[in-house]
Amino acid sequence: MRSSVTGRLKSSESWLSSDGRQLEDKHLIELWKQCSVDVVANLDLHFKYANWYSAFFIALLAAYVVGLSQYYKSFGAVLFLTLPLLVIVLAQLGKYAMDRFYQTFLETVTVLAKLEKLLGLGGTIGTKSCAKSATALWPEDKQLIPYRYFKSRYDPNVVSSEEFIKRSLKLGANKTVHDTFLAFQITAVLLFLGGIALFALFQTCMQLT
Repeated sequence: MRSSVTGRLKSSESWLSSDGRQLEDKHLIELWKQCSVDVVANLDLHFKYANWYSAFFIALLAAYVVGLSQYYKSFGAVLFLTLPLLVIVLAQLGKYAMDRFYQTFLETVTVLAKLEKLLGLGGTIGTKSCAKSATALWPEDKQLIPYRYFKSRYDPNVVSSEEFIKRSLKLGANKTVHDTFLAFQITAVLLFLGGIALFALFQTCMQLT
Protein backbone atom coordinates (compact mmCIF):
# COMPACT_ATOMS: atom_id res chain seq x y z
CA MET A 1 0.00 0.00 0.00
CA ARG A 2 2.76 2.44 0.93
CA SER A 3 4.69 1.69 -2.27
CA SER A 4 1.63 2.51 -4.37
CA VAL A 5 1.16 5.79 -2.50
CA THR A 6 4.79 6.84 -2.76
CA GLY A 7 4.78 5.86 -6.39
CA ARG A 8 2.06 8.42 -7.12
CA LEU A 9 3.70 11.26 -5.16
CA LYS A 10 6.34 12.49 -7.54
CA SER A 11 8.08 15.83 -7.48
CA SER A 12 10.56 17.68 -9.66
CA GLU A 13 12.52 18.70 -6.57
CA SER A 14 14.64 16.61 -4.23
CA TRP A 15 15.58 17.09 -0.61
CA LEU A 16 19.08 16.05 0.37
CA SER A 17 20.27 14.80 3.74
CA SER A 18 23.29 16.32 5.51
CA ASP A 19 25.61 13.87 3.72
CA GLY A 20 24.15 14.63 0.28
CA ARG A 21 21.93 11.58 -0.11
CA GLN A 22 18.54 12.14 -1.75
CA LEU A 23 15.67 11.49 0.65
CA GLU A 24 13.11 9.09 -0.74
CA ASP A 25 9.39 9.77 -0.72
CA LYS A 26 8.84 7.29 2.10
CA HIS A 27 11.18 9.31 4.34
CA LEU A 28 9.45 12.56 3.41
CA ILE A 29 6.07 10.99 4.17
CA GLU A 30 7.29 9.96 7.63
CA LEU A 31 8.46 13.52 8.26
CA TRP A 32 5.12 14.81 6.97
CA LYS A 33 3.24 12.54 9.38
CA GLN A 34 5.32 13.73 12.32
CA CYS A 35 4.88 17.38 11.37
CA SER A 36 1.13 16.88 11.00
CA VAL A 37 1.00 15.57 14.57
CA ASP A 38 3.17 18.44 15.79
CA VAL A 39 0.95 21.04 14.09
CA VAL A 40 -2.14 19.73 15.88
CA ALA A 41 -0.27 19.50 19.21
CA ASN A 42 1.10 23.05 18.97
CA LEU A 43 -2.28 24.53 18.06
CA ASP A 44 -3.91 22.56 20.86
CA LEU A 45 -1.37 24.02 23.29
CA HIS A 46 -2.21 27.50 22.01
CA PHE A 47 -5.94 26.96 22.64
CA LYS A 48 -5.28 25.36 26.01
CA TYR A 49 -3.35 28.33 27.39
CA ALA A 50 -5.73 30.83 25.80
CA ASN A 51 -8.61 29.18 27.67
CA TRP A 52 -6.57 29.08 30.89
CA TYR A 53 -5.75 32.79 30.70
CA SER A 54 -9.37 33.65 29.91
CA ALA A 55 -10.69 31.64 32.86
CA PHE A 56 -8.11 33.25 35.15
CA PHE A 57 -9.04 36.77 34.02
CA ILE A 58 -12.74 36.05 34.52
CA ALA A 59 -12.02 34.77 38.03
CA LEU A 60 -10.01 37.89 38.91
CA LEU A 61 -12.65 40.28 37.58
CA ALA A 62 -15.44 38.35 39.32
CA ALA A 63 -13.51 38.50 42.62
CA TYR A 64 -13.05 42.22 42.09
CA VAL A 65 -16.76 42.86 41.52
CA VAL A 66 -17.84 40.75 44.50
CA GLY A 67 -15.16 42.12 46.81
CA LEU A 68 -15.68 45.76 45.90
CA SER A 69 -19.46 45.48 46.29
CA GLN A 70 -18.94 44.30 49.87
CA TYR A 71 -16.00 46.45 50.98
CA TYR A 72 -16.37 49.70 49.03
CA LYS A 73 -17.29 51.44 52.31
CA SER A 74 -13.87 50.74 53.80
CA PHE A 75 -10.29 51.33 52.77
CA GLY A 76 -10.06 47.59 52.14
CA ALA A 77 -11.55 48.41 48.73
CA VAL A 78 -8.12 49.68 47.71
CA LEU A 79 -6.82 46.11 47.79
CA PHE A 80 -9.53 44.97 45.38
CA LEU A 81 -8.72 47.86 43.05
CA THR A 82 -5.41 46.15 42.31
CA LEU A 83 -7.17 43.19 40.65
CA PRO A 84 -8.16 45.01 37.42
CA LEU A 85 -4.61 46.35 37.17
CA LEU A 86 -3.34 42.81 37.56
CA VAL A 87 -5.59 41.67 34.71
CA ILE A 88 -4.27 44.45 32.45
CA VAL A 89 -0.63 43.52 33.09
CA LEU A 90 -1.16 39.75 32.86
CA ALA A 91 -3.19 40.08 29.66
CA GLN A 92 -0.32 41.99 28.05
CA LEU A 93 2.18 39.38 29.17
CA GLY A 94 -0.24 36.69 28.02
CA LYS A 95 -0.23 38.14 24.50
CA TYR A 96 3.53 37.67 24.33
CA ALA A 97 3.23 34.10 25.61
CA MET A 98 0.48 33.26 23.11
CA ASP A 99 2.58 34.75 20.30
CA ARG A 100 5.36 32.34 21.23
CA PHE A 101 3.03 29.33 21.14
CA TYR A 102 1.55 30.43 17.82
CA GLN A 103 4.98 31.10 16.36
CA THR A 104 6.00 27.51 17.16
CA PHE A 105 2.83 26.33 15.40
CA LEU A 106 3.62 28.46 12.34
CA GLU A 107 7.22 27.22 12.22
CA THR A 108 5.92 23.67 12.04
CA VAL A 109 3.46 24.70 9.32
CA THR A 110 6.33 26.02 7.18
CA VAL A 111 8.13 22.68 7.44
CA LEU A 112 4.89 20.89 6.59
CA ALA A 113 4.34 23.14 3.56
CA LYS A 114 7.84 22.42 2.24
CA LEU A 115 7.28 18.69 2.60
CA GLU A 116 3.91 18.94 0.83
CA LYS A 117 5.53 20.75 -2.08
CA LEU A 118 8.32 18.18 -2.34
CA LEU A 119 5.74 15.39 -2.33
CA GLY A 120 3.67 17.12 -4.98
CA LEU A 121 0.65 17.67 -2.75
CA GLY A 122 0.62 21.39 -3.49
CA GLY A 123 0.99 21.02 -7.25
CA THR A 124 -1.59 20.52 -9.95
CA ILE A 125 -3.43 17.22 -9.70
CA GLY A 126 -2.89 14.82 -12.56
CA THR A 127 -5.58 12.19 -13.17
CA LYS A 128 -5.43 9.03 -15.18
CA SER A 129 -8.32 6.75 -15.99
CA CYS A 130 -8.91 3.91 -18.38
CA ALA A 131 -12.51 5.01 -18.87
CA LYS A 132 -12.78 8.01 -21.21
CA SER A 133 -16.10 8.99 -19.68
CA ALA A 134 -14.75 9.03 -16.12
CA THR A 135 -15.09 12.36 -14.32
CA ALA A 136 -12.67 13.42 -11.60
CA LEU A 137 -14.12 14.13 -8.15
CA TRP A 138 -14.46 17.92 -7.74
CA PRO A 139 -12.84 18.66 -11.12
CA GLU A 140 -12.33 22.34 -10.21
CA ASP A 141 -9.86 21.41 -7.47
CA LYS A 142 -6.25 21.79 -8.54
CA GLN A 143 -4.45 20.58 -5.39
CA LEU A 144 -4.79 17.64 -3.05
CA ILE A 145 -4.54 19.83 0.05
CA PRO A 146 -7.49 22.12 0.98
CA TYR A 147 -7.56 25.36 -1.02
CA ARG A 148 -7.50 27.50 2.13
CA TYR A 149 -4.18 25.89 3.11
CA PHE A 150 -2.83 26.23 -0.40
CA LYS A 151 -3.82 29.90 -0.65
CA SER A 152 -2.19 30.83 2.67
CA ARG A 153 0.97 28.78 2.22
CA TYR A 154 1.76 29.38 -1.45
CA ASP A 155 1.39 33.14 -1.69
CA PRO A 156 3.80 34.26 -4.49
CA ASN A 157 4.38 37.54 -2.64
CA VAL A 158 5.89 35.68 0.34
CA VAL A 159 9.47 34.71 -0.46
CA SER A 160 10.61 33.21 2.87
CA SER A 161 9.26 31.22 5.77
CA GLU A 162 10.21 34.04 8.16
CA GLU A 163 8.04 36.45 6.18
CA PHE A 164 5.19 33.93 6.21
CA ILE A 165 5.44 33.59 10.00
CA LYS A 166 5.63 37.34 10.51
CA ARG A 167 2.54 37.97 8.36
CA SER A 168 0.55 35.11 9.89
CA LEU A 169 1.39 35.80 13.53
CA LYS A 170 -1.45 38.30 13.96
CA LEU A 171 -3.99 36.30 11.96
CA GLY A 172 -6.23 33.31 12.57
CA ALA A 173 -6.55 31.89 16.07
CA ASN A 174 -3.88 34.21 17.43
CA LYS A 175 -5.79 37.30 16.28
CA THR A 176 -8.83 35.98 18.14
CA VAL A 177 -6.73 35.57 21.29
CA HIS A 178 -5.31 39.09 20.99
CA ASP A 179 -8.80 40.55 20.50
CA THR A 180 -10.11 38.57 23.48
CA PHE A 181 -7.27 39.69 25.76
CA LEU A 182 -7.78 43.28 24.61
CA ALA A 183 -11.45 42.99 25.55
CA PHE A 184 -10.41 41.81 29.02
CA GLN A 185 -8.06 44.79 29.34
CA ILE A 186 -10.75 47.27 28.30
CA THR A 187 -13.22 45.67 30.73
CA ALA A 188 -10.62 45.84 33.51
CA VAL A 189 -10.00 49.56 32.84
CA LEU A 190 -13.73 50.33 32.95
CA LEU A 191 -14.21 48.34 36.16
CA PHE A 192 -11.18 50.00 37.72
CA LEU A 193 -12.48 53.48 36.92
CA GLY A 194 -15.95 52.53 38.12
CA GLY A 195 -14.51 51.21 41.39
CA ILE A 196 -12.53 54.39 41.99
CA ALA A 197 -15.62 56.50 41.30
CA LEU A 198 -17.73 54.41 43.68
CA PHE A 199 -15.12 54.51 46.44
CA ALA A 200 -14.54 58.26 46.04
CA LEU A 201 -18.27 58.97 46.01
CA PHE A 202 -18.85 57.06 49.23
CA GLN A 203 -15.90 58.74 50.96
CA THR A 204 -17.20 62.15 49.88
CA CYS A 205 -20.66 61.35 51.25
CA MET A 206 -19.12 60.25 54.54
CA GLN A 207 -17.23 63.52 54.89
CA LEU A 208 -20.35 65.58 54.16
CA THR A 209 -22.31 63.76 56.81
